[in-house]
Amino acid sequence: SADLLCGKEKERYLYGCEVYQKLSGMVGKCAITDAVSMLWYLMGYRYETLWNFSVRQYSEIYDIIFEIAKKADNSGKSMPGFLDSLRGIADNSKKMDDLNIPLERGNAVSIMTIHASKGLEFPVVFLCEINSKGIVNDNDKPIYFNKKWGPSFNLPSFVKEKAGTAKANFFYKLAKQSENQESEAELRRVLYVAMTRAESELYLTGCCKFPIAAKEHSPDSKIDTFIDLLNPLLVRYTSQKEGETIISTEDSPFALELIPSVFREKAQETSEGHSASEEQKKDGNNLQNKIQFAQKNAEIYQSVKPVSKPELDSIYRKPSDFEVKQIPSDCTVNKGKYSEVIDGILKNLAYEDFGSVSHIYLEAWLKQIKPVLPAKFLQNLGKNARQDLDEVCSNFVKDFEQSDIGKQVLQSKWKRAEYVFKYKVDKYILNGIIDLIFQREDGGYTIVDYKTDSIFFPEKYYVQQASYRKAASAILQCPEEKISSYLYYFRNGALVDITDECAKVSLEEIVVSNS
Repeated sequence: SADLLCGKEKERYLYGCEVYQKLSGMVGKCAITDAVSMLWYLMGYRYETLWNFSVRQYSEIYDIIFEIAKKADNSGKSMPGFLDSLRGIADNSKKMDDLNIPLERGNAVSIMTIHASKGLEFPVVFLCEINSKGIVNDNDKPIYFNKKWGPSFNLPSFVKEKAGTAKANFFYKLAKQSENQESEAELRRVLYVAMTRAESELYLTGCCKFPIAAKEHSPDSKIDTFIDLLNPLLVRYTSQKEGETIISTEDSPFALELIPSVFREKAQETSEGHSASEEQKKDGNNLQNKIQFAQKNAEIYQSVKPVSKPELDSIYRKPSDFEVKQIPSDCTVNKGKYSEVIDGILKNLAYEDFGSVSHIYLEAWLKQIKPVLPAKFLQNLGKNARQDLDEVCSNFVKDFEQSDIGKQVLQSKWKRAEYVFKYKVDKYILNGIIDLIFQREDGGYTIVDYKTDSIFFPEKYYVQQASYRKAASAILQCPEEKISSYLYYFRNGALVDITDECAKVSLEEIVVSNS
């Protein structure tokens, strides 16, 4: 088909084919975020938004799409699933309140919903459109339901239509009053949250009619905007003088500024610092303008030097950082009854992920719930491999439950799975997670760490388990001598007591010398 074209059209067509082939090769082999970044930065979309006036407003669309792509990667979605998510947002105007979009500019203005701002504070806050009613419930359904008063029929009154003498539906009136009160209370709570986000300055913007008149408040009236809530304050502190609204008292808690109406297009041009002519907007996409743009800014690009930041030494460490890395070649191989099936599963599942799945099954057993696996663990497994994974991990749980230490766990009154801790060693802080810890009948505690290793080499974990033991002693206020440490190997059901070895570890010396 390329032979039907010539000149520039043929070049563009062939280049498009090349890009398509490159993208097709990436699908399924890289993260969706990598594909999005390549399109944005290497395919020219970002630069198009920098020099083309007509699409400049899309310059930050990458941040939104990248965040959606990240959520798709985390949930294990494929590229078609990601594209379906984008299509759903575009077709249905789906809200994206749950996206946490990190814009590239560190000193940027944060635009967010009031709900998303809970717990945050900013030096300056703008609360816009305080006259907006948001979602309006007109209650035009034939049957209206209220939690307190139950259902009522929302029927037109024949007598009222004919003679104007009928009264409103009594239950409907009660329900409406109740709903109005609840709605107003919620509106007050939301306004309080919004206004208290400001540390120093708070600006409220909106539209209202002047002079400001006191709003009648009765059981039948409805307050559905922020400006209605603020009406008593505005009435008290403002007045009309020679046709101008002014602040009437010196002790007013706010200043009032009237902003003249400005058309949206004019405001956008002003914010850009210049007014683009229609000819500029039309021709901003031609090749000559792009070349001039590049030439004009060539000096800036050529003078740019890579920015480097000093690498600061983090005080945080993981107990696994101090595992023995060199495994002796003469170590025993863990050949258990599940080894062959496990080796088959590991062809499509990373070794670390297999360990995580095993931990999820054991944690679910301890909590007496059904294990739920994240999609990222299953996306590369076929139906048979998933069944094998479930069967193997279920057997792990069954074997552990029937072991002596498993029976002790079931009898214990205090037990925790995935026990998170922080423990200070010298100037460093160890962040760790203990697979299982439970209290024995004698008041002491037992730590069990699950291992899916194919090689039997307990020495690898002495330092890691020594840190678990010391952290547990500090957190639970129990002497180290009363805390036991065990390794449980899933493949063959071996239980190894390493308590004495852990007691010999000089944890502080090892952490400091290896940090």
